Amino acid sequence: EYAIVQHARPDASNFPDWTDQGDHTGNVNGRMMVVNASINPNEEFYRRTIDIEPNLNITINLWLLDLIMSGSSIRPNVKFKLETLDGIQIGSAINTGNIPRNNKWNDYSLSLNPGSNTKVQIVLSNNASGGGGNDLALDDINDDKAKAISEKVPRTMRKSFETFAGVEGTPVYEAFKAGTLHYYR
Repeated sequence: EYAIVQHARPDASNFPDWTDQGDHTGNVNGRMMVVNASINPNEEFYRRTIDIEPNLNITINLWLLDLIMSGSSIRPNVKFKLETLDGIQIGSAINTGNIPRNNKWNDYSLSLNPGSNTKVQIVLSNNASGGGGNDLALDDINDDKAKAISEKVPRTMRKSFETFAGVEGTPVYEAFKAGTLHYYR
């Protein structure tokens, strides 16, 4: 079970042990995914396909939060991996271990070279047994393209570079995504 909400409590549940923490960015109108993880370990709860550049190193970042503020209930523990469109794992997965019960967002990253793939799937699955606890929030999954632009492209060129490099949310990216703009050789 999952919900897309501004705050875990009261938007997704009124469990008194759950945090009322907002999304990772601090945006009062921001959203996060709240997950009541499965009782069964290894059950997938998130899968998204992203476009990437082949044969270039990539880093995927995400933020996770244990929704329960204290107590001895089951702690969330997540497996984070990339797969081809055919479901074949690329590189090694990251296992978060028990997500800290600290009422704070915790940052996790996965870096690898995707080989000749131009699309990969970000896959998150449950490592812990469900039941009492194992409740988590997920926010701000992104690749390192925007960060690389901000670090490596001079400020005077950045807006043009972002527009024409196809960073998500820019007009060029959205036009390619909608199929209204194409490259011609």
